[in-house]
Amino acid sequence: MKGAKPLTIVIKLGTSSIVHEKTHEPLLSILSLIVETAVKLHKDGHKVIIVSSGAIGVGLRRMDVDKRPKHLPRIQALAAIGQCRLISLWDSLFGHLRQPIAQILLTRNDIADASFHLTSPKTQSHMIISENAIPQRPKYIRRTP
Repeated sequence: MKGAKPLTIVIKLGTSSIVHEKTHEPLLSILSLIVETAVKLHKDGHKVIIVSSGAIGVGLRRMDVDKRPKHLPRIQALAAIGQCRLISLWDSLFGHLRQPIAQILLTRNDIADASFHLTSPKTQSHMIISENAIPQRPKYIRRTP
């Protein structure tokens, strides 16, 4: 990238963008396009962070559940199951282009600590990018009262 200042580009993907609404199948053509775009941007010198929803949707498919449950523990279980599959898909797609990825993991304390929002994502992303990996950050599932 000659003369241009490198950017930090955050790609936020909602569930409906990457998972079929009715079948809950991951939309591989969309995911592949995102991967190709992210790798190109990364090779052009930009820092790329992907914030991906979709874990619950993919969990629904993985467990052959037709619609999203209302009970929080069941939703969390589907998210945990779906997140494994989703990160595996991301890793596989990026792997075809020889681009390592890393998942940023958050704890409850990270979310509760106000300073975390100012420092940790930037620090973690810098550390991951310095290792030449594109970070994947799952969307946090909020607990409803």
